[in-house]
Amino acid sequence: MMKKGTFVVFLFLFQDILTKINILSTQLQSKKATLGNSVNLINGIVKTFETDRCSDKFKIIWKDIKEFADNLNISLDISKSIF
Repeated sequence: MMKKGTFVVFLFLFQDILTKINILSTQLQSKKATLGNSVNLINGIVKTFETDRCSDKFKIIWKDIKEFADNLNISLDISKSIF
């Protein structure tokens, strides 16, 4: 059973990142992928990660984390360093 708030935070952050990486991976493995198209896809995912590194995006993810944790009665007391 998940009881650590840090685990829930990492779970949601990695889910967001890995979903985007999986889409990129699938498209790069397509038989119709070309070098030019692949460059555009990679540049697009880099741009997405750059724009996602803002407080607005984190607020959206944090709202989802908070809702999930509240529904399962998981404490998000992560006042200690998580690294």
